[in-house]
Amino acid sequence: MAGQINWIHTAPLSRIADGMIKARPAGEVSREALGLLAEMEGLLGEPVLNYAVSDA
Repeated sequence: MAGQINWIHTAPLSRIADGMIKARPAGEVSREALGLLAEMEGLLGEPVLNYAVSDA
């Protein structure tokens, strides 16, 4: 589970950093990062998706 959490943390940050280094528009970079997160969500297992869910 830790590997999946680390992956979902580092992959978007790397994509954002790459876009900012290339001086791309921030809105474009953020939309792509959100798209990446949406794609990644489908690859994660239930234990990761429910890891920090509380009964609020």
